[in-house]
Amino acid sequence: MSDENRRPEAENPEPAVDTAHWYDLPGDLLGEKPPRPLPRTAADRAFALGFYLVGYGYVRLVLDSGGRWQVGLFTLLYAAAVLAYLAVRGRRPPAFSWFWLAVLGSLGLSFLLWPNESLLGFDVLALHAAAVYWPLCAAGVTLRPCTSALLPADLLNGGVVLPFGNFFVQLRCVFGGWQLRKAGRGRQALAVLLGAALLALLVALVAPLLAAADAGFARLLEAARALLRMQVRVDALPLVLALPVGAYLFGLVYGAVHGRHTDHLTAEKLAAAGEKCRVVPTVTVHIVLAGICLVYAVFIVLQAGSLFSAFAGRLHGTEVYSQFAREGFFELCRVAAINGVVLVLANVLGKDGPCGSRAVRVWNAVLSGLTLLLLASAVSKMALYVSVYGLTAKRVLTLAFMAMLAVVFGGTIVRQRKRFNLIRLALAFAAVLFCLLAVCNLDGLIAAYNAAHGFQ
Repeated sequence: MSDENRRPEAENPEPAVDTAHWYDLPGDLLGEKPPRPLPRTAADRAFALGFYLVGYGYVRLVLDSGGRWQVGLFTLLYAAAVLAYLAVRGRRPPAFSWFWLAVLGSLGLSFLLWPNESLLGFDVLALHAAAVYWPLCAAGVTLRPCTSALLPADLLNGGVVLPFGNFFVQLRCVFGGWQLRKAGRGRQALAVLLGAALLALLVALVAPLLAAADAGFARLLEAARALLRMQVRVDALPLVLALPVGAYLFGLVYGAVHGRHTDHLTAEKLAAAGEKCRVVPTVTVHIVLAGICLVYAVFIVLQAGSLFSAFAGRLHGTEVYSQFAREGFFELCRVAAINGVVLVLANVLGKDGPCGSRAVRVWNAVLSGLTLLLLASAVSKMALYVSVYGLTAKRVLTLAFMAMLAVVFGGTIVRQRKRFNLIRLALAFAAVLFCLLAVCNLDGLIAAYNAAHGFQ
C-alpha cells in the first residue's frame, strides 16, 4: 500500500493533546466509557466551531430554502471546509479521491446551473451519497485503497458509523480542554457566567415594575419583547438544528482524518464473513446457471421475430407503437436485473469463489451474452418508441440504466478472460454518465429534441 493510502494511525501517529475530564460528554456512541483521549489541537477546535457554521449552512441553504442554487452553494462550502481541514491536519488526498471530488463538484455545479427536474430527485440522492463517500476517499480510509466492490460498506461507514460514532467529538473538541476547576481563566469565565445569570434574573424582576410606573419604558420594553419574539421565530430553529447537523458532519470528517471508528467495518472482517458464505456446492451453481441459460436461449429462439424486429423499424404482432414498445419491455429490464443478481450470488456463494472454475466462467459469459441480447431488444424497442413519441425524463433515465447494465454484463464477459476491477469501472461509468446528465441541462435537451422532431 502506498504512503498516501495508509491509515491515519500509521501515517500521522500523534499523542492525544487533551485527556477526557469528568465534565466531558461521552466521546462517542460506539466507544468505551469513560471516553478515551483524542486529539484536540487548536486546529481541531477551530474546525469544530467552523463545522457548526457548515451545519447552519446546511439547515438554511438546503433544508430551509430548498432552492437549487442554495444547494449548490452549500456543496462548494462543504467541499472547501473538508479540504481545508485535511490541509491543516497534513493529510494529502490520494489520487483517486480527486475523481470523486470532481463528481461532487459536478453535481453541485448542476444545482447552480439548471433546474434538472427531469432527474426526478435522483441528483439530490447522488449528491448526498458523494458527500459522505468523498471524505473517506480524501482521508484514505476507504476499506480498499481505491473504489471497490466494498462501496456499500464504505457508504455505511461514511453515512452512519463515523458520524454517529464521533457524534460528540465536536463538543469535546470545543469544551473538553477547558479546565474550569483550575484557577485563572476558568474561574474568571465562571464568574462572568454567574454574573450574567444573576443580572438576567434581576432584570426579569425589576423590568415589569418599571414598565408599570412609566408608559414610555413600557413601550420600550414591549418593542424589545417584539424584537426578541421575531428573532426567536426566525433564527432559533435553524440555530438549534445546526447543532446536530454540525456534529454529524464534523464527526464524519474528524473520524476520517483521525481514523477514529474506522475499525468497526474492515475489509478483512468482510472478507472473512464472505468466506463463511461460500456454502453452495459447485454442482449446484452449474445446474442453476446452465438451466437459466437454456431457458433464455429457448425464449430468444421462439421470440426472435418479436425481439429483434425493432432493429429494422418494423412492428410485430400489433400496429400500435406504444403497445409494441411497452409489451415485454419492463419485463426484459427486470430479467436483466435479476440476471445480475444471479451472477453475483453464484460467484459469491459458490464454493469455488468468483470465477473459480472454468465451467463457472463459461456460464458467466454465456448468461451475460444472452442478457445483452435481451437488453439490445429492449433498447431497440425504446428507440423505436422515442422516434414516434419523443423523449421524456423517464425514457432518458431508462436508457441510461440500460447502458449501465450493458457495461456490467459486457465487462463480465471480458473479465472471464482478463482480470480487472469491473466494479470500479462500472461505478466510474455510472458516476460520469449521471454527472453528464446533470450538467448538460437534461430538461433543455429533451425539450430541444422534441421541438426539433415535431413532438409536443
